[in-house]
Amino acid sequence: MSSLAPAISVTIDENSTFGALNDTASVSAIREGLTLEEINDAIAKTHIGGAVFVGILMLIGFVGNLHVLLIYSFRTKPSNHRIFILCLGVLDMVTCSIGMPFILVDLRYPLMFYATAVCKILRFVNYFMCASSALILLVIAADRYRMICIPLGKQMSQTVAKVSCGIAISIGFAISWPAPILYGYSAEHTGVGNITGVRCWTEERFKKTKYQAYFNFILMFIVFGTFAVLCVLYSMIGAKIFKHKTFKSTVTDSKSVPLSTTGSSKDSSGTKESPMQSTEDAEEELAMDTSKAFNSVEKSSSYKLKFKSNDLPWRSPGKIFKIGGKYKEYYIDKTSGQKEKKKMSKEDTRTRRITFIMFMITLVFFCSFMPHLSLKIVVFMKKDFLETVSPAGLYLYNTFVWSFFVNNMANPIIYGFCDKIFVRELRSFYGRLPCFSR
Repeated sequence: MSSLAPAISVTIDENSTFGALNDTASVSAIREGLTLEEINDAIAKTHIGGAVFVGILMLIGFVGNLHVLLIYSFRTKPSNHRIFILCLGVLDMVTCSIGMPFILVDLRYPLMFYATAVCKILRFVNYFMCASSALILLVIAADRYRMICIPLGKQMSQTVAKVSCGIAISIGFAISWPAPILYGYSAEHTGVGNITGVRCWTEERFKKTKYQAYFNFILMFIVFGTFAVLCVLYSMIGAKIFKHKTFKSTVTDSKSVPLSTTGSSKDSSGTKESPMQSTEDAEEELAMDTSKAFNSVEKSSSYKLKFKSNDLPWRSPGKIFKIGGKYKEYYIDKTSGQKEKKKMSKEDTRTRRITFIMFMITLVFFCSFMPHLSLKIVVFMKKDFLETVSPAGLYLYNTFVWSFFVNNMANPIIYGFCDKIFVRELRSFYGRLPCFSR
């Protein structure tokens, strides 16, 4: 997941002068008679922290995403979340192997980037990777929403998941196409004599136009719009899970009162009663979700009702629901009840675990932008910030301004903590190696 930070940075910094004077605390060392190489090296020294930071993220991300691609490609069963993880893994791997090395070169040669064609391609790659990743996160959220909030509705098939990812990548391409046109050869006056450097930035012909501003406005609109939609979807998912846990706990603690299918029952004294009145509202709402499942109920030889495991992925058997104004109890027969209940509970846990993994991926994706955006806002609000900040402050700025690359190496770590299958296959793989099997 490459970053849209370059786009945001353009909007904020486009009117500022790079020229070694606005970007480094080594200005005092720049004197008449210095060469372009010496000026370039003076500026590059202030980027050492950023280069080390990006380099570490690149190595960890490359190794981690390589493991993700190998394990999820060959050691896991086909599923929607496998498709999503592989798509994000490919995008992260491209960023770690192409996008980040480009940033390292740019940090080393801030005023001597002469490869215009490479600049155009790599700027496009960074925008394309990020836009595609953000849109795939939307597809993931939609899939999780249907699984959790509409469990009895039509779910996203693997074919639909693949097509949706393909559409997201295509839209990412359509969004990013202006990048190789707008970026390229950019002459930057150093402020030292007549020495002029070359940056991989907005091309000369577009510097006095508003095309770059329009491009970045669209990108930021997409970023914040995506963020808003994801917040809404995951809020609804979280509320549904919390409600399910609360209801399940209430039902477990309540006494189970057998009811006939006519809607009422009698206790040992022969008195008619309406059970679980305290949870009537919750049951009535849940009954709406389960009513569709009752159409697929099969009667056993003893006229007891038997559920298929896929009919009620969120419902435990033997519970009481209010249908059409009457209370009814539906349960699995004695021979298969425990197996079905255990299978449903296992599927329920797996669904929530996958949802949690996808939520963490989304959360890290956006949180990784926060330090970058905060620093850029400070620079935007205080124009002379980079000129007045201390040398230590400038080093910190040039380091954490690249925080958005954290999301490109974080996913394998998330899988390592949250995905039992990934951990199991990882241990199995390394357990077969001679150096680890001793």
